[in-house]
Amino acid sequence: MNTDSFTSGAPIVSGSAVWTIDTDNGTLFALNPSTGASVFTYQLGSVVHFESPSSADGMIFACGNDQVTAVFIST
Repeated sequence: MNTDSFTSGAPIVSGSAVWTIDTDNGTLFALNPSTGASVFTYQLGSVVHFESPSSADGMIFACGNDQVTAVFIST
C-alpha cells in the first residue's frame, strides 16, 4: 500500500482496522477500512524496509528501535 501521505509496509486487518507501518518514519497506523482515515498512531522509531505488524490474542505487535511494541485492540 502506498499513499500520498506515507509509504506503507505490508498491511494486516485486525480488530476492525487496517494496521500498517510507515517505513519512512516508523509510525504504526490503524486505519478505518471504509474511509482510510487514521484512527490510531504510535511512533515506533527506526524500522526495516519490509516491516509489518502482526496480531494475536487481541493485540498488535510491531518492531522498532530493536524492541517489540504490543498494543491492546479494544473491540
